[in-house]
Amino acid sequence: DAMTVMVLKAIDPFVYESSEHGEKKMFHATVATVNEYFHVKVFNINLKEKFRKENVITISNYFKFKGILEINEASSVFEAGPDQKVEVSKSIIKDANKNPKISDFHKYGPGTLVYGSFTLHK
Repeated sequence: DAMTVMVLKAIDPFVYESSEHGEKKMFHATVATVNEYFHVKVFNINLKEKFRKENVITISNYFKFKGILEINEASSVFEAGPDQKVEVSKSIIKDANKNPKISDFHKYGPGTLVYGSFTLHK
């Protein structure tokens, strides 16, 4: 399904190591609908220009796993039309911008992937 979201923030692309393809580039972003926010892993850096703060975009063919969206070469990202607006509340923006606490990671089981990091438990 297509989802129309507002971009809250996006970081600069960085290099990561892929076991299948060697070094690749990606970037992280945070987007929100009227009701919720999502952390996004964007594996197609050609889409960086669309992920400008407060830009309203429509994404489709994305992969969603544990509240994280992944956008790759098969995904589509379009500028939303002038009639497509996303009003994001200040409380959602505030929650989306919070840094996770260590206690947040303890909610997950050992070895769980949480937004690019594995949780570790003794």
